[in-house]
Amino acid sequence: MAMLNDLSMLKNTSFGQPAPRHGLRLLWGFAHECVNISNGKMTAKCDPRTGQFGFKHFKNKNEGHTSNGGRLLPVGKLQYYETGNQNQTSFPSCTTSWDNTKKQHKCNIDRIIVSYNTNLKTFQVIYVTQHSSQKRKRKQFDQHHTYCISPDLIKLIQDLELNEFLQKTMDNEESDSLSQDELSVDEENRPLLQNSVSSYPSSETLNGGEPLQQTQKSPQSKPPFANMHSENSCMDCCCIS
Repeated sequence: MAMLNDLSMLKNTSFGQPAPRHGLRLLWGFAHECVNISNGKMTAKCDPRTGQFGFKHFKNKNEGHTSNGGRLLPVGKLQYYETGNQNQTSFPSCTTSWDNTKKQHKCNIDRIIVSYNTNLKTFQVIYVTQHSSQKRKRKQFDQHHTYCISPDLIKLIQDLELNEFLQKTMDNEESDSLSQDELSVDEENRPLLQNSVSSYPSSETLNGGEPLQQTQKSPQSKPPFANMHSENSCMDCCCIS
């Protein structure tokens, strides 16, 4: 499985392309809101076990792939979690603002999958992937379009505003078709996570204690990616889980 180390490698995979696919915005939001990079260590800023940033458990089932015993990802001791399904109620509203009347069946296929170390609160590996384009396998992930994201690439993304990131990673034709308003985003409109690393629930709470209580967002905070949501959102264009 290929490791993506820079923006050009990411661009060459065509992940999150063409519009209205949301994978690139999803990855930008994840890099800015869910992970800190220090000395190659990917420390989690969100807890995927509690559904933050739209995460849910990924079972890594045998789907008949050609490696990993038929599974998409290697079998290990750590649990996998995925995010990116825009039909999830907990998914941050990082929907595109461009016209999505074309290729609507492809707008909800991009995902991020992480392996999460609960003791260290770190991501061991970060993957990007997409659902298969074959109708009979449309709920399976495409092993040939699954890639590892390196800590160096995450750091590069963190140094860029959304408009810069999209312009550097989208095909020229797609990038040129976006207006400046469609590419812009305010600092305050970045995804707002409900808990920080310091407020993670205890292991006792996660193992049968009181229901998890999530910190309420400030009433002055705008919804995540508020100025990127539009009537042409691809929330309803497909129902892939």
